[in-house]
Amino acid sequence: LLDRVGDFFRSPLFDESFVKKEVNAINSEHSKNVQDPDYRVFETLASVANPDSPASRFHTGTINTLYNDPPKRGIDIVDELHHYFKSHYCPSRMRLVTVSSEPLQTQLENADAAFGNISAGSGACQAERRTFAEPPPYTPGRMAKWIAIEGTEPRPSLWIQWALPDMTKEFRAQPVAYLVHVLSYTGVDSLTRMLQDSLGLATSVSVFNDMDSAGTRLFYVVYLTKVGRERADLVLDVVFAYLATVLRRGIDEDLYSTLADVSRLEWDWKEPSAPMGAASGYAERMTRLPAHNLLTGDYLIERPNASLVSRLLSMLRPERMNVALVDQDAESHGLFRENEVRTLPHYGVKFSVQELSKILPGAMSLWTSWLDARRGG
Repeated sequence: LLDRVGDFFRSPLFDESFVKKEVNAINSEHSKNVQDPDYRVFETLASVANPDSPASRFHTGTINTLYNDPPKRGIDIVDELHHYFKSHYCPSRMRLVTVSSEPLQTQLENADAAFGNISAGSGACQAERRTFAEPPPYTPGRMAKWIAIEGTEPRPSLWIQWALPDMTKEFRAQPVAYLVHVLSYTGVDSLTRMLQDSLGLATSVSVFNDMDSAGTRLFYVVYLTKVGRERADLVLDVVFAYLATVLRRGIDEDLYSTLADVSRLEWDWKEPSAPMGAASGYAERMTRLPAHNLLTGDYLIERPNASLVSRLLSMLRPERMNVALVDQDAESHGLFRENEVRTLPHYGVKFSVQELSKILPGAMSLWTSWLDARRGG
């Protein structure tokens, strides 16, 4: 099996008769994504980013973009596959992981026999791997937007997306993990309890992040009650009042230390991954983590960095965010008003984009004053 895999990287056939079959598989994957309510919102928010940044572009493919349309522009698909392969598939960019019951020495010998004589590849392939940090995806003109989205679920939701720097190299500190915990905490006097129990604005809350060389996107998603749907402004008020309180209190280093202890405990008791998952996971992590951190780099908080967390926390400001109100009945509820209604290519999502300051006059200044008040306290 290893010999057959190695042969692919040595001399791939790219048989034209199989191209459409593979494109159909990609198209099926995209069709699945189109049906995912969260994926639709995620891609709509990404579309607002700087059009010169890859972060704003269509990330997968369809039968039209990959197969039907290229020949119309004079592009030979098989030739393009060969060109892409020569530009990106070479040993300096490859990572190989085998998971087997065989002794390690045997696995190493088999891997060397199957892959050791692969050509070094073209100069383009051996060049330093590019990052997507430039041009930045979220410049000032691409933030502080209010996005109304026609959803596919009965329950409305409010998405807040903050644009933060790339934190992939700060894996030992895991600073974003602290932010996620503070925002998703469900104990007494928490933001979640306030939105759900005290004010009845939310049914649930979700916090997650997306991180790569283009930056970190932190998402705070509130699934709204009927009252919350009518008072999205109040939801945002509560969020920024909470952030102002967190800023005023400063970074809780005892909490940070506890999160580190919990990460160690969870790691110690983590179930072993299945062979396929382990192989794919390690191969991906080898592209961005040092060898001695491959096992723990995505899990442990080994070097808490309170000053770094504080810097990120101070970036959770209105001018660094975009807000999306997602409603299945967006049009009938007047969310689009008299604004241009766009349709997201490849997904068919209807949405409109306006300045946040136009939808909520004075709100950004108010929130900013709350956040900055800590300096005088």
